[in-house]
Amino acid sequence: MRLRTRLSEELKARLIATLPEAVETIWDHVAVVVMVEQLKFTSAGGLEGDWERRTQFEGVVRAELRADAIDSLEVEPLITNLVADPVFLDFEADPEIDQISEKARIVLAEWRDTIRDQDVASALRFTVTGTIAAYHGQVVRPQDEPIIRGAA
Repeated sequence: MRLRTRLSEELKARLIATLPEAVETIWDHVAVVVMVEQLKFTSAGGLEGDWERRTQFEGVVRAELRADAIDSLEVEPLITNLVADPVFLDFEADPEIDQISEKARIVLAEWRDTIRDQDVASALRFTVTGTIAAYHGQVVRPQDEPIIRGAA
């Protein structure tokens, strides 16, 4: 499961769009660090498109934004962006048969500042719900087959 990596990439893209000075002034670190605080898993079944659902999950993911003087930056555009347009990660594009991927909806729940090495870092908590699935390949369904009329 690449949930942390994919969320980190999405948050970095949103930072570049709404708060580019936070990315430009990072302290020789990654601008966004994502960690799983808690995920609970339950079994799942059935098909979702061409994906075979294996597991559902829900829980909390935390991200820290680490930038010089982040406490002085205008973070409202980023907050508004994350609340109005929650992060949605879809299954991987162009997968191979039996490849595992996750699909998740990630909603900003809380923003806190924390101290890291005498600097302020912003800690964001997100609720996450999603599915882990394996690519099954294109499935031919009865409704997809052409109906031939008049065949004897």
